[in-house]
Amino acid sequence: KNGGCKIDDKTGQPDCEGRTPFAGANFAFLAANVIEESTGKPLFPAWGFKEFEGIKVAFIGMTLRDTPSLVHSESTRGLRFLDEVETVNALVPQIRVQGIEAIVVLWHQGGLQSGGFDECVNFESDNGFKEMVERFDAAVDVVISAHTHRYYVCHFGGKLVTSANSFGTMLTEIDLKLDRASRDVVGKSARNHLVNPDGAKDQRLAAPIDTYAALAKPLENRIVAKATRELELNPVALFETELGNLVADAHQSAGPIPKNRDNNLSLSVAHFVVDDPHAIAFNNPGSLRSPLIPAANGSNGSITYGDLFKIQPFQNNLISMTLTGAQVKEVLEQQFTGDRVRIMGVSRGFSYTWDDSRPNGNKVIADSITLNGIVIKPDERYRVIANSFLAAGSEGFSVFPKGTDRIVGMLDVDALVNYLSSVSPYTPPPIGKRITRRN
Repeated sequence: KNGGCKIDDKTGQPDCEGRTPFAGANFAFLAANVIEESTGKPLFPAWGFKEFEGIKVAFIGMTLRDTPSLVHSESTRGLRFLDEVETVNALVPQIRVQGIEAIVVLWHQGGLQSGGFDECVNFESDNGFKEMVERFDAAVDVVISAHTHRYYVCHFGGKLVTSANSFGTMLTEIDLKLDRASRDVVGKSARNHLVNPDGAKDQRLAAPIDTYAALAKPLENRIVAKATRELELNPVALFETELGNLVADAHQSAGPIPKNRDNNLSLSVAHFVVDDPHAIAFNNPGSLRSPLIPAANGSNGSITYGDLFKIQPFQNNLISMTLTGAQVKEVLEQQFTGDRVRIMGVSRGFSYTWDDSRPNGNKVIADSITLNGIVIKPDERYRVIANSFLAAGSEGFSVFPKGTDRIVGMLDVDALVNYLSSVSPYTPPPIGKRITRRN
């Protein structure tokens, strides 16, 4: 927000490494439902307004209440996330008492639909988004949503609700008709425009991007391995996926494992062994952001570092830990929470079966959970590897932070580079042997 440079670990002083310091954002941040626990106040202002020919329009900014379960736990330490509906409805009287009747909610939350850019066909969500919008105070006119990376223009409970897809591919144009007497919205419509990627570039933005792109090009284009075919991305699969298996195998191959299982965090790297067939590695589907497409680099199925960085762009370290067999089963059960299913990739040698007809908390068949053909024992201790995002308990996987003897390893993308280099040319093994679904 305020700009500046990162703090040097040794000197404790800002260090821009010779680059021009970032001046900071030239726009306001809003965070109505994010509270600092130390002060009890919002992290940023709850709302702001813009004036159009003398008529003020209020904008309430919020993120989703479930943010702590979706990001690294350290990112939300000291913050409290409030109920979105209660937050908005408490602010509306404060806004209206200042003579503002036109109210827009900017909310990082959303849903899905199956229609065109400006449609709202078979709208659904597993987070109660539509119902929450309908519970917003009737004074709310527009909800500009996000999070699900989908496009739609909907009308819920008298409110115009929009979303503009993701990654700058669309721009939502919203038209509001304001009445000068009442100062309220008396007409509203929206349209999603597909952005032309070949249009003219703004050189103020293009120049620094081109500079860093040129610096990164040698690393990005470095060929690290080969693959015999494409591995597709399917972040919502209800079964195992080739890409999930690959990344989990890379985790298992590179995860730091102490030779003496009773040693603690004081172990040095020299005491680690890797590629332990007795370790279990997990990978969350949300961390995989691109398919592996070797054909994109010309011939011979070459894979570049850039290809692998696109798959895992978050720079998470690998964390190894000890869990009991009972905790391993509990981790698997946490893939099925409410209406949401998040099937993790699992490493070679590990397998289990889940039954969709069984209730949440008991979907995984206990005696089907095996490691190298041997059924997992509830009281036995197992070495488990996950990226730091998962290891912190993100996405609702609250068991991982309970792991003991935690050791920090290399970056996940580096593990993937090393693993593929060691098995090049890579051919994915058949799927359906690690995760099996009944019903």
